[in-house]
Amino acid sequence: MAKKTSKETIAPATDTQKADPTRYFHLNDVSLWEASLRRHREFRWGEDTKEKCATQTFRSVEPEMYEVELEGEAEKRQILLRILVKLGTRMVRPNDDDEIDPIYTLEATFCADYFMLDEPTQEIFDKFVSFNCIHNVWPFWRQHVFDTLKRAELPVPSVPLYAGQTKYRRKNVRITRSLRTDGDQFEVELEKGSE
Repeated sequence: MAKKTSKETIAPATDTQKADPTRYFHLNDVSLWEASLRRHREFRWGEDTKEKCATQTFRSVEPEMYEVELEGEAEKRQILLRILVKLGTRMVRPNDDDEIDPIYTLEATFCADYFMLDEPTQEIFDKFVSFNCIHNVWPFWRQHVFDTLKRAELPVPSVPLYAGQTKYRRKNVRITRSLRTDGDQFEVELEKGSE
């Protein structure tokens, strides 16, 4: 029986496909690189209330590229993109002189290693480093903040899901009613607004 051959050509990637970071990078590992908790002074439970204190945050990224040899595959070399993502939060209380009185500072650096699958444009690389890398380590950061401050018996600030550059603030919610399922279907009546 004769083998069929295909003469189809592969279409070039669209702009949307080119902008997809999974086309260029493959996450290999995320690990804690370094961490610190510093108490600047004693936290005063009756005086340092939520209303009187504020939380400040920071983040930065440091990308580096390496040629690496894969374990068990000595002849195969790849480019490794290593991003050190530095994150921090601190609780402060403004004093009467409009100066900030820090109470504690929690900082951590996470290492995110990616294999480069293809060479991205500078714009795609910059977007990937400034958003995707932070997004990938963010769940580890949230857990680190919660665990560390709970063990230190310090108040834990809200660390919302990472929304990138947008100004997103966690919103308090009040449940107004439960939507029960009936088999595989939801029965929900929504009010229609006037057009």
